[in-house]
Amino acid sequence: MLTLFKELGFKMQNFPNTYKLYANEITLPVYNGLKEDSIKIVIEKVIEAYEHIITKKRNKTTH
Repeated sequence: MLTLFKELGFKMQNFPNTYKLYANEITLPVYNGLKEDSIKIVIEKVIEAYEHIITKKRNKTTH
């Protein structure tokens, strides 16, 4: 998925297991210089994503 690997000729379709792992990961922008307002945004987005996933799971079990 990274440009570097694409430029080296790697194709994601050749790595289906890796893609499955990639599709279930998140990357958080966390580093020493992150400002408090940005930290709050990251936290809000993680909570939103969690709630979205939980809602989807609940909807699957009720249908």
